[in-house]
Amino acid sequence: MRPIAITVLALIANSIYCRKLTDSENVDRLETCGRQQPDATTTPWMASIHFEVLGTGSAFVSASVVSKRHVLTDSSLVFNWDPNMDGSFLHYFDRSAANLSACENSTMQIPDRIVKSWTITVFSEQKFHGRNASRAVYIGNCMRNLPSFGLILIETELEIDASTAVPICVPHKSIAFLNETVEYFGLESTKHYPRQNWSESIKVNTVKAVIKKCEVDKWFNDISVCISNQECLNDLGGPFVKRIDGVAHALAVSHYSFCQNSTDEWIDRQLSVEAFSSEICAFSGVCPYQVPPISGPLETSSSTTEVGEEAEEEGEEKEHDQVLNQVEVEYYDETSAGRKWIGIETLVILIVSLFDSITRE
Repeated sequence: MRPIAITVLALIANSIYCRKLTDSENVDRLETCGRQQPDATTTPWMASIHFEVLGTGSAFVSASVVSKRHVLTDSSLVFNWDPNMDGSFLHYFDRSAANLSACENSTMQIPDRIVKSWTITVFSEQKFHGRNASRAVYIGNCMRNLPSFGLILIETELEIDASTAVPICVPHKSIAFLNETVEYFGLESTKHYPRQNWSESIKVNTVKAVIKKCEVDKWFNDISVCISNQECLNDLGGPFVKRIDGVAHALAVSHYSFCQNSTDEWIDRQLSVEAFSSEICAFSGVCPYQVPPISGPLETSSSTTEVGEEAEEEGEEKEHDQVLNQVEVEYYDETSAGRKWIGIETLVILIVSLFDSITRE
């Protein structure tokens, strides 16, 4: 009993730091995302993530602010697709093996030692560098015989300044249409993974790109947006932006630095944000007005306040939070391999019961 109790307590303690948006915070986000404020920069949702590559030094990837506590980037921040000394193929940038067998239902938690090594800069907060990440999740391909192809959703330790940074909107339905022109926002660089001194200014580069048809028989068509650019992009992790009625949406995230007329079959295949919108919602609270259901390790039982029209499906139940400001934390239900949410009162009862069990041993 003692090892089980200690394990559960450790899981609870680790999860207290989860800072998922509340329903009211998400409504505020929906009312402001993609809308530039008068005093904002031209790219108020842009950020960069600084990380260390063992043996080569500092590097950066672009990222997008999607809420006041979350940023979104590409899985190339985490994984490198090269052989390891032990024969494994996928590894983290500290050269330790990354095992995608831990990936379930398209999601996998990123180890703390990796997450804690990142520093995040939001461009609209030019006087504030070095924001830390508190946790991150990989959302994407879980097949071990294929490359990692997915998003990294990061939770920040400190809130992003909402007076200057405006999150970009996350689409919850397809907005990709053939031959439409979109904009890519990324870091100015002359090589893959920008490598600059931390003290140097990092500039945002904007280029035009066109949505194209994906190859029929290629992998990952269901989670891809294929895009042909007009010039070379030596950056990854940034958003391909589509404006709908003047509101900026992150259509896709750059997975490769790619160039026009390249023969690489992967070069035009970028990550669809809409394809992973349910997982983004479950992890961060960055949700549409009506929260979609999701199964798997990120499934939650927390009730959410519905905003907008009543659901048309007959028999669908609506649950509302009794107190919007009630503190919520997460714990793992190992019997169902699921994730559930409990209020702080339940947490206290659980901890007391566990300690009581320990003292009786």
